[in-house]
Amino acid sequence: MLTFLLAGFNSQAQQILINEDPDISSLMEKYLSWGEDEQTINGWRIQIINTDDRRRMEKDLSDFRYYFPEVKYVHWKQVSPYYKVIIGAYETKPDVLAFLQKVKEKFPSAIPVVEKIKEKELLGMQ
Repeated sequence: MLTFLLAGFNSQAQQILINEDPDISSLMEKYLSWGEDEQTINGWRIQIINTDDRRRMEKDLSDFRYYFPEVKYVHWKQVSPYYKVIIGAYETKPDVLAFLQKVKEKFPSAIPVVEKIKEKELLGMQ
C-alpha cells in the first residue's frame, strides 16, 4: 500500500491511500531484479578467428575448446560475410593481454576486442 501526503495551497494536508494488487507488486519486483541481472559494462574478449570459411571457423572453435576447456564463454557469430569466434570475458586490458599471449601460441591471429559484457560473465557465473 502506498501513502501520499499532499499539501494544498490552504495549508491543509490531505492523505491519499493507494491499494496495489499484490500481483502487480510481484511483477514490479521481478522486473527490477531482471534489470539488475542484465547489467553490462564495456569489457574485453578475444577474437580468435575472423573468416568467411564456415568450416575453418568450426574447426578453430572445436580446437579452442579442446586446448582451453576452462574458458566458459566461447561463442561464434556471423557478421556477413564473416564468421568470428569470440572467447572470454575480461574487465581490464591487462587481464585480456595476459591470456592473449597463451591463446596466440595456438591461434596466432587472435586479437583483443571491446564488447558489452554482462557482469555475471565477469564473475564466472555464466
